[in-house]
Amino acid sequence: MSKIAVICVGVVALIHIGILYKEMFDWADMVPKLLGDELEAARTAHFDFVWGTDKMAKNQALYNGFLAAGLVWSLFVSDPAWKRHIATFFLLCVAVAGVFGFITIDSWLILGAQTATASIALAFLHLTRPTT
Repeated sequence: MSKIAVICVGVVALIHIGILYKEMFDWADMVPKLLGDELEAARTAHFDFVWGTDKMAKNQALYNGFLAAGLVWSLFVSDPAWKRHIATFFLLCVAVAGVFGFITIDSWLILGAQTATASIALAFLHLTRPTT
């Protein structure tokens, strides 16, 4: 894996560690930003979105943590072929998750943070000469 590919894989892993943190530990601050004007409508409907979605967000966070763990793992595998295979698998998972998030949530931020960064990392992973 080239040095630039290692950096790109590391960046994608860090993004997912950040997502894990926000969803697991900072959800109450994120909900008003995510819902905006809809938050007040939700409160008047007697449904507390912060606590109603808290457990779901923690579950999502765990999945993002697994993606980050797989990407970090790929950086420590000694066999170059397996290193590339593992990184490819987890980067594809990130890219697909980003596309699905974009389709279901209609957020360009998700597409950029997940799919674009994973695609860039995949390109560097497969288009650059591996170093040992």
